[in-house]
Amino acid sequence: KDGTNINVPAGTRLYVLPAVDLAIEMIGRPSVNVILLGLFAAVTEEISLESLQKAVKERFPGEIGERNARAAQVVYDRFRSGVMP
Repeated sequence: KDGTNINVPAGTRLYVLPAVDLAIEMIGRPSVNVILLGLFAAVTEEISLESLQKAVKERFPGEIGERNARAAQVVYDRFRSGVMP
């Protein structure tokens, strides 16, 4: 979906992104949790990117943790730079 046919209350922000595609591209599998957490961190600033990456690397040591941390960074940076609405 592209978000154009979704009714949301006035004043609500709606962000649409190809989370599954990004996860497959960056992580190698369709696991969108860290993709969405990276966006959450960028949008709300309720959690820092650094704390998210640290938690991901602690929970998933090795290559999979590194890939997930990098995916969060990419989504965060894309949103903050205006590349991703």
